[in-house]
Parts: sequence; structure tokens; C-alpha cells
Amino acid sequence: MFGTIILIAFAVPLAKLAISFHPADYFALAIFGLTTVGSLGGGNVAKAMVAVLAGLLINTVGLDPISGVSRFTFGIDALYDGFSLVPALIGLFALSVVFAALEKGELGKRVVQSVSGRFPTIPESLKVKYTIARSSVLGTIIGIFPGAGATIASFISYNLAQRTSKEPETFGKGAMDGVAASEAANSSSVGRALIPLLALGIPGSATDAVLIGALQLHDITPGPLLFETNPEIVYGIFASLLIANVVMLVLGIFGVRLFAKVVEVPAGVLYPMILAIALIGSFAVRSSFFGVGCCFAFGVVGWIFKRYGYPVAPVVLGIVLGSLLEENFRRAVMMEGPTVFLTQPLAATMLAIAALLFVWPIYKNVKARRAAKKAA
Repeated sequence: MFGTIILIAFAVPLAKLAISFHPADYFALAIFGLTTVGSLGGGNVAKAMVAVLAGLLINTVGLDPISGVSRFTFGIDALYDGFSLVPALIGLFALSVVFAALEKGELGKRVVQSVSGRFPTIPESLKVKYTIARSSVLGTIIGIFPGAGATIASFISYNLAQRTSKEPETFGKGAMDGVAASEAANSSSVGRALIPLLALGIPGSATDAVLIGALQLHDITPGPLLFETNPEIVYGIFASLLIANVVMLVLGIFGVRLFAKVVEVPAGVLYPMILAIALIGSFAVRSSFFGVGCCFAFGVVGWIFKRYGYPVAPVVLGIVLGSLLEENFRRAVMMEGPTVFLTQPLAATMLAIAALLFVWPIYKNVKARRAAKKAA
């Protein structure tokens, strides 16, 4: 709701702000997003870094975004567009769990014995009010960046909540602050990605790119003139966003206990269903069996990573941020040279903050080891 109100009130001025961002600013945003990798590694920053570098490497497959030269395609036509994010996500997070269960022989067990379905109490909800407010603002700001999207907003917001929490060890184990942070940022960024689309005709996310296609099918061109020529379209979208929030709230309140019962299904039934749905979903992205193969391959990669203690979330972070990182780094350097990252105020500020956020956990670990040695 917060993000939608911001969209309605400030669509045009915020779009003008978004278009003024320099490629160096986008590169700095991507680097800032990569600083969250430390909080995604379960305490092992080295393994998290290996995982995020694997994601960045995976993202280089396909056509070079600047020169158009093919990279790591090995003559396979389907690889010219690179790996689609959806099959990668499904494979890394869904199929890897199925493969791990097969390895451990868990198909005869229940995933979870029972689910209480207890709602958070009012005092529990009030504890995360500041987290929700901060993450909503952060998600709105990041959502304005074309191409940044909800995923980056969620990662950064979750990382910030963990760093500022008094109980960071509870994150990843059902901490309400973690859930509230990522979901508030995710929700608030979705509507904000419509700002550059409606006001400038620039899609803020992959979903908005589909929306542009739908509008063009009806001879409607997104951009500044849309507010004058087709105001009913613009305000219809605004109204639908407000209504969608209400519908989702109702579905969540009355359906959460039913949805949660899914995990009580016996593993021998649940995992084959997950496998089937995952493969169908991967096929549906591009109506290609290549997506199915990619999903299966990423599932194997995710299973291997988990088996040896490497987190898979940083791999996704590397895939998501790879294009934003590479394209804008090269554009910025081609435009003004390598010193551009120091001369652009916003980029320099974000890079400085990112460096501090990256170095701080390392400093804390070194300090803790020294203290332990002295105590010994």
C-alpha cells in the first residue's frame, strides 16, 4: 500500500529522477547488493563468495551485452539468450531439495509432522513495525531503478535487517524481522517498477516488459503522453494495485492455514509433485525443453552446493546482479573512463558504504579471533 501510494503521488517526478541516474550509479547499486552476500552464507563468508562468483560466471553465458559477441555458447543456439532466471531459481531451490531427499532416503517420511497455523499476536506484529517501515521505503527507492527489481530490494533489505538486529543469529530460522524485511521491500518495489514504465516507457522489471507488450497490442504506447492520452489506463492500473493488496490480504488471512497444510503431505507424494510442477514451469517460460534441461542441471548444481555446505542464495544473487553489474560498469567506463566511479557523487557514496559493509564482518571476525586467543 505504501509503495502504491508513492506511485500514485509521485510517478512523474520520480521517473525523471530515475532517468537521471548515471550507469556508474547502477553499477554502485549492484555492488551494494553484493554486500548482502555475507549474510546469506550462514556464517561462512568465503563459501558465500564462491557461490556468488559462480552466479556471476553463469550470467556471462550468452551474447555480450555491448559487443554482441557470443560467450560460452559452444554453438548451442538456445544459449545465445543465456540462462533464464526462472528455471535457475526452480532448480536451485526446489529440485535441489528433491535430490537431497532422494539421497537421504526421505521419501517415506513427512516433511513436517504438523503445522499450528498460529497467527502472530499484535505485540509480535508491533515489534517489526520499524522493520516494515524501513523496508517499504528501501524497496520503493530500489524499485525506481529500472532493472533493479524486487529481488535486489529483498536481498538488501533482509541484509540490513540482519545487520541491525539484536538477534542476528535467528535469521534464516524463521525470524519475524527477516520475513517482514524481505516481504515489505519486495511488495513495495513491485508497484514502483511501474514508475519508469508509465512515465518514460522504460520497463522497471521483466514483468513490466510483458506489460509493455500487452499495452502495445492495444496500440497504447507507455510514456509521458500516456497520462494525457489514456489517463483511464494509468488510473485503472493504480486502482488495480490497491485492490490487489486487499485481495491478497484476505486470501492470506483466510487461506494461510490451508496453504500451510501442503507441508503435511507425505514426502513420497509431495516431492514427485514438486518435481512435475518444477519441470512444467520451466518449460512454460519459453515453451522449450531447453528450460527443462536447465532446471534439472541447476537442481544438480544446487544439490552439490548444499551437500558441501555452499549456500545457493548467493548464486541467485550473482545471476540477478550480473547483467546490471557488467553492463553498467562497461557503459560508465566507456563514457567517462575508470575515474567516473569517484566523480559521480551517488556512485562514490554507495561504493564507500558497500566497502564498509563488506569489511565490517571481516573486521569483527578477526577481532573475535584475537580476543579468543588472548582468553586462551
